[in-house]
Amino acid sequence: MTAMAAVAVVDETEEGQATMAADDFAALEEKVRRTVELLRSEREARHKAEAEVARLSEGSMAGRKRVAEMERELEGLKRDRSAARVRVEKMLTQLDELGRA
Repeated sequence: MTAMAAVAVVDETEEGQATMAADDFAALEEKVRRTVELLRSEREARHKAEAEVARLSEGSMAGRKRVAEMERELEGLKRDRSAARVRVEKMLTQLDELGRA
């Protein structure tokens, strides 16, 4: 091999390495871009999930308050029913006494 041929081979090898290095850099750049996009979409999904959790938490709190209100109302209705039962029983007793007299 002549000196000129040897220089040409070295030049081709260096060009190949430069092209390979550029390709490697482009591939790395693409991986970084995809990673950034993935991170961005995951952050957005996390923010949406956190907002949904907050909304559901508020709804749950409102539901618990409503249940407590309904339980108080139910207790009041039970007391009213009991009082009405006592009054009806008294009236029936009085009617029985009037019927005997």
